[in-house]
Order: sequence, then C-alpha cells, then structure tokens
Amino acid sequence: MKKSNWLQIPLFFMLGCVLLFSCRKDTAVDISDLPNLGGDTWSKNNIDEWIHDTLTVPFNIEVKYKFDEFEQSLTRDLTPPKEERVIPVLRILKTVWMDTYMENGGDKFFKTLVPKQIVLVGSASYNSNGTITIGEAEGGKKVLLYEINDLDFKKRDQIIRMMHTVEHEFGHIMHQNKLYDPAFKTICPGGDYTANWANVSAAQAHALGFVTPYASSAYDEDFVETIATLLVEGQAYFDHLVSEQAADGQQKLRAKEDLVVEYFKTKWDIDFRELQKSVYLALEEVAPVPVVPLSDDLSAMGTYHTLYFGNGDFAGNLHGNFDQTLGKVVSAIHNNLGDIADSLYFRFKNADTLLLHWRMHPDDGSNSYYLADIYFHMNKSESGEMKFGAPIIFPNRDGYNGSNASYYKNTMQPFFDYLSNNTFIAKWPNGKPDPFAQIQIGAIYQTDDDASYMQARLGY
Repeated sequence: MKKSNWLQIPLFFMLGCVLLFSCRKDTAVDISDLPNLGGDTWSKNNIDEWIHDTLTVPFNIEVKYKFDEFEQSLTRDLTPPKEERVIPVLRILKTVWMDTYMENGGDKFFKTLVPKQIVLVGSASYNSNGTITIGEAEGGKKVLLYEINDLDFKKRDQIIRMMHTVEHEFGHIMHQNKLYDPAFKTICPGGDYTANWANVSAAQAHALGFVTPYASSAYDEDFVETIATLLVEGQAYFDHLVSEQAADGQQKLRAKEDLVVEYFKTKWDIDFRELQKSVYLALEEVAPVPVVPLSDDLSAMGTYHTLYFGNGDFAGNLHGNFDQTLGKVVSAIHNNLGDIADSLYFRFKNADTLLLHWRMHPDDGSNSYYLADIYFHMNKSESGEMKFGAPIIFPNRDGYNGSNASYYKNTMQPFFDYLSNNTFIAKWPNGKPDPFAQIQIGAIYQTDDDASYMQARLGY
C-alpha cells in the first residue's frame, strides 16, 4: 500500500519559516552597556592622567589597576588595588627602578627592555603548596605586582620586598635578551637545586651558596635572585650574609657576586657598583633606613661583635688618650719586648664581658706568633655607656693564651688602667654606616672627651 506524503510539503514550509524568522532583522539590540563589548569604559581621572604623562608617554608603558579577568588568573581569588595606592606605588617603581637604570644604563637600554604593561593587584596570589606569588613577568612584556593593598609605605622592609620582586623580574628580562656566563651554573652542584625550594630554610640555602631559598629552585632564578639581593637588600646585607657562612658557602656566594658584576659590565656596559649606589640612594629617598646606634649594634646581640685592628691599622686611628695609652703600649711591645702587635680584637662576647684578643709575632722574620687573651667585666648603661673593671687573666685557660697574657701584662698595664678609669661609648665615626663599604668602620669614644677615640674595622 502506498504511503501518503502529504505532510512533507507543509513541514518543509514550516521549517523554512522558522529559519527565516530566526535570521530576520528586526528591532536593533542596544549592546552599549555590555562589558568588554565596547561599553566597559570610564572617564579618565587624575590617576590615569598621571600614568599617561609619567609612564605612557616617556616609556610607552600601559598600567592596569582596574580588575580585568583577561590580565589575571581566573583560578585565584584576587582583588583590585585601592585607587589611592596606585600612584604612590608607581612613584616608588619609577624612583627606585626606572630612574636608576636610566641613569646608569641610558635611555635606549631601559626603554628597549622595559615591560610595556604593568598590572597592579590588590591582594596576594596564594599557591597550592603554601607559598605566595608576589610578582610575575610574562615574556618580558608584562609585570604583575600583587599585595598592593597590604603595602605599608612607611616600612622599608615592605618597600624592599616589592622592589626585590621588580628587580628579580627585570633580571629575567635582561638574561633572556643576553645570556649570562655559563660558568654561573657550575658554582653550585646541580643536586643542590630543588623544585621543593619552599621546604628549604634560609639558613640551609645560605650555607649552600644561595642568597634565598627561592634561588635554589633553578639556575635562572638563582642568577636573578643574586641580582635583586645585591641591588635592593644592598652590599652591607650581602656581606653580612656571606660572613656568617662557612668557607664553602662564602666562596660560592662571592663567585656569584663576581659573575653578576661582570655580566652587567660585559653584556650591558653598566657599572653594577654605581647602579647599587643609585638604588640605595633612591631607597633612602622613599624609605630612609633607620640608623641603629653603634652602641647597640656593637654588642653580643648586635650586628657586630668585634672592633678589629690589623697589622698597620694602629697608626692614624688612635686619637687623644687612646694614642697616649694604647698607641704607646703597641710601641713598647716592639721596643721593649721585640715583638710586633700583629692584630688586636675588642670582642664583646657577652653582655657583661669585653675580651681583648692580641696576636703578636717576633720581629725576627719567623712565622711564629703568640696569642694573649685579657678579659674585662663590663657594665653597660641603657644609653650605651660602658664601664670596665680590672683586667682578668686565666693562666690555665685557652692553653698558652693565659701565660702569654701574663707575660705581656706589665707592658700593657697603662692601657688597662685607662680602660678601668674611664667611661666609653661606641659611635659611628660619620654618624651612620657607609652603605657602599664592604668593611664598616666603627669607633669607641671616651664619653667626656670627644678628642679621645679609636676607630677600627667592625667584624661579626
């Protein structure tokens, strides 16, 4: 039996009508208020004008501070920065980072390498392994900075943390354009690098020759962390870090420092030491370092524990009564006993003890030497003034040190009497430490006579 197909024609006709109505233009839809389709606009404010004049025009840099899901990870809980914090943060970036590189590397260098987009994020970016991402660089074109809302502009350590991130990311851009010496990768064994860097303590990293735990994550991270630490934390910080390590750690850290300095000179014709100075002065402008009185910093609990005279350091560094007592004792040891005072440590071993540690050698060309330790009980006031008791010698302590001290005691007595009969205080000779010196100089003054003082190298 033949089936009827009478329904096919009307069905096709009906489908054609549906398609026709679906494509038919009718009343126009207003999409001006749909975000990211041409309607997500706002009037420029003073922030946008400042960015345009200060960063966009001279450097061709775009700054994004309003939330944009295409510039940030959609898998993280992130917030935009508070608008009142945008310009202060960008001012710091310009002063400490942009201006210092322009000054030392020139316009062409910096404008060629500078990322063309800076994205500011108010909150931190938390990772699944418990760490926090505080900065990122994408292909040398974009830098993201997090934690803007938590930044305290009055706290230098927080400014340093942010600038460390910036210098770290810019270091990546530099070495991605010009490779650093492959010898850098031979300083630490490959096995010392680890993807589990978050489980490495700062002390462990330093002992292995890394400036930070994150530096131990990869060769490139090690290189840029060394750059950032030397620039932002500064030379004095780096030198102190190095001094606290065993010989192997010291050698590795110094070798990395040397290759960083060489890289800047040979690859970019930049004097790294001058760049360090510029960064330090810029940081002083935005967040001055608080000066710790040397009376606090030269102590058992301070940064420095020792005031040190090496061979030849006595001349010119003893003044007034120090020259009349200690200076004459040094001469008498040579003239009367035939020995040369090779070195002298004023070591503040404990809160209530001063140790004078002498090293002598005979003036006969031999390689022999003698050690002598003399202790003084010390009272230190809240203001830092020090009062010393009579000399104490332990004949049977530290082996021959005690017997040697007894041998030299009569010759040294005029200086011992001077120490026991006066009050002293430690001060910075120039009011504050020299931020660019690898060796800091400290001084001890007679409190009632500013003309009587001795200055020498500070040690740890």
